[in-house]
Amino acid sequence: TPRPSREKLPYAVFAAGAAFVALVSIVYMVNIKPITASGKIITALQSIGTKKSAETIIADFDTVFSYNTFGTSEARERLADASTSIILNGPAKPTEDSFKLLNKAVEELEKETKRFPNSAKTFLFLGKAYAIQFYGTQNAQTVAKAEASYNRALEIAPEYVQIRLARAELYLVTRQAEKAKHEADEAWKLTHRSANLLYDVLSTYVLVGDTSGAKMVLSDYVKENNVSKESSGLEGDKLAAVAQRSMQVTDAK
Repeated sequence: TPRPSREKLPYAVFAAGAAFVALVSIVYMVNIKPITASGKIITALQSIGTKKSAETIIADFDTVFSYNTFGTSEARERLADASTSIILNGPAKPTEDSFKLLNKAVEELEKETKRFPNSAKTFLFLGKAYAIQFYGTQNAQTVAKAEASYNRALEIAPEYVQIRLARAELYLVTRQAEKAKHEADEAWKLTHRSANLLYDVLSTYVLVGDTSGAKMVLSDYVKENNVSKESSGLEGDKLAAVAQRSMQVTDAK
């Protein structure tokens, strides 16, 4: 068997070394990097759970974003979920820290829409974040941004029911009763008057003070599905939740 010449040997060693480095890079990118990013997402979420400062939580999420893996999208959604929940479930006047988190979520979701301009889910998340910003600041510009985000989401996915429900919520908060009912009705049609959506549609009518409309929705549902009002799916705790939301909206006026 002929032996490699001295001239060819250094190149062969170099090629083998380059191949090894490439293999290590691939293994890191495909396996180690995403796993590390996933662990950092858990750390960031734990930071929220332990009520650390907004700066600390944002720094933890920035670490996740720096890896730039598939986990970036998940982290942005989790940050949006957490920041909006903190404000909605917190005191009537949101804290400065909670707004820092929400503003960071908005900033990241705006980046996400540029990264995935045809993702209806991303525009839905962004629209909700804008809507919560309005809830806390009463800045009309955020309403326009929320509506634009929802409009884009509907262009991408016109039959995505959650977009209609989100728009109904936006119009409820901004006291646009007819638009809120329209969105609820459109969602109702898309689901073929599904029992799962009955509560949401009735909630919208109740929240805008249209009790006769709510009765009509329930009556139509009962007739079309040949069920009794007792078995319509409206449980006592859900009705209580409708009443509670109604009082919250009334108190906010």
